Amino acid sequence: MARLDIYKKQAKQLVRWHREGNYSIGGRIRGLARYQTLTDREALALEFPLREAQEIIALEAGYASWAALKVAVADRPGEAKSTSPTPRLTRAVPVIFVANVEAAAVFFKNTLGFSIDFLHGEPPFYGSVSRGGACVHLKFVHDPSSLWGHKTGTDSLSPSLRLRT
Repeated sequence: MARLDIYKKQAKQLVRWHREGNYSIGGRIRGLARYQTLTDREALALEFPLREAQEIIALEAGYASWAALKVAVADRPGEAKSTSPTPRLTRAVPVIFVANVEAAAVFFKNTLGFSIDFLHGEPPFYGSVSRGGACVHLKFVHDPSSLWGHKTGTDSLSPSLRLRT
């Protein structure tokens, strides 16, 4: 299969995931500068035409635009030419292991002022909360303290959040 065909399929897959409400696409949509401040929920509420998916695929492949990607692939079918500097990490989303995802999400909302982006499952086993540009994912585990080798829940991981009001 030609390399451009692979990129086209990837762009169509992004559109399909967006249409299906797959929250994992939010981070990729935020890769576009104009959408970098959106939450996953806001990203899914956008209209998401194929041209924007193609733009994301081009940027992820190291090209300034879909047109630049097409030209590069046509010029060098076996080799992609990067027009951007070394990739850099622009965002990290921590995953906090919790015994009760819904209670943790409510705590983040009521106590820390976050909004609940999504909760998956009934009862929820995975969720996301966000505030400003920060996003935290919550994942259900039966005993969070056991993940760190502790015998009791008294010596558990204590994440800290710095909030500026």
